[in-house]
Amino acid sequence: MSSRITDFEITLLNIDNLPTEFFDFCYACKQEGLVNNVSKDAMKIGKWGDEAWWCTWHNKKIISISGCHSWPEYGKNSWRLMVRTATLKEYRGRAPGSLRKMHNDFNWGHILSHQVDYAARKGAKKMYFTTNSDSSGDSNSLRTNRAIAKTFEPNGLAKLVEKDATVFYTKQNVWRIMNSGWDL
Repeated sequence: MSSRITDFEITLLNIDNLPTEFFDFCYACKQEGLVNNVSKDAMKIGKWGDEAWWCTWHNKKIISISGCHSWPEYGKNSWRLMVRTATLKEYRGRAPGSLRKMHNDFNWGHILSHQVDYAARKGAKKMYFTTNSDSSGDSNSLRTNRAIAKTFEPNGLAKLVEKDATVFYTKQNVWRIMNSGWDL
């Protein structure tokens, strides 16, 4: 197993002035087959309305990214977190923290708390995230779906509120974040 990375930084991404490293990250995603993250357009940056994005940096390189956006289609004062979440393969599972609580993932273990805080400041009363639930979807998202069911749900952090919903033309499970303090 690769060693844990402790010298990383989480920063808010300025979507109006994307750094060169963002495009390097997209290129790496393309090389690794992470189709939702191969470009600004694929990620739909700037298309979600009220949105924000965070990056994990290591050695002056973006190694993971995740966004959040208001989600009025799902209810008043609702937000969708963990959008277009991706981590480059060589950095997966290398964040410091508990494997059992998915803290070893830069997005779920470290960026998620920033998104919860941000959405709360924006007036979110309900926060959600989605995971692919169809076997024709991304295999990493299917693995995440299983991990959420085994970690977040039993610990009262998230609750499955809709199974196999069609969200943006993709069959997904919709999870509501139940612990707004997000004990990390």
